[in-house]
Amino acid sequence: MVNYLDTDHWFDRLENDFPNLKASGLPLLFDAQTNDTTSPLYKSAFDLIATFNAEADAEVKKAQPQHDEALASAKWLQIHATNYNRVQPTDRAIGNEPRWSSNDTNDVQVLSALNQYCFRCHGTIKFSVFNKDEIRRPEFRALINQAIRSDTPLGLRMPPDRDLPDGVRNLILQFTQQP
Repeated sequence: MVNYLDTDHWFDRLENDFPNLKASGLPLLFDAQTNDTTSPLYKSAFDLIATFNAEADAEVKKAQPQHDEALASAKWLQIHATNYNRVQPTDRAIGNEPRWSSNDTNDVQVLSALNQYCFRCHGTIKFSVFNKDEIRRPEFRALINQAIRSDTPLGLRMPPDRDLPDGVRNLILQFTQQP
């Protein structure tokens, strides 16, 4: 399945994983030659991504219409139908209620951590971190709880490519323990 291109996630990563890239002023959408979302060049480059995402969305709806990827690509297309700006993570929530809420400080913090450390895989594999209802299911809470523990063996520990800071681990563990 072709994955949609999540421009919001790319801009999210500038905030904490790639601050030097952000400070450099290099355009995140290379063909745009700017990060100014009002620029005609930016809009043109963004529109190409939207075209690709519409094709990816059509494919996933045929291949796996109930998959979180179908919900996520449709959500991206909906929120970016006329909006070229980055959308906050809670406003990208998918799935059934309860959804992530920007009015709940804990939701904002937990989703931000999951987005930073887990979304690269868990936007499409097993579950999406943007589907709060799905990851609140007992089997996913248990899976998350086991995968992020500091004593989980390498190869099973998540994220697989870097250490999870203790503060983030504790925040997510508290989330998995909530009723």
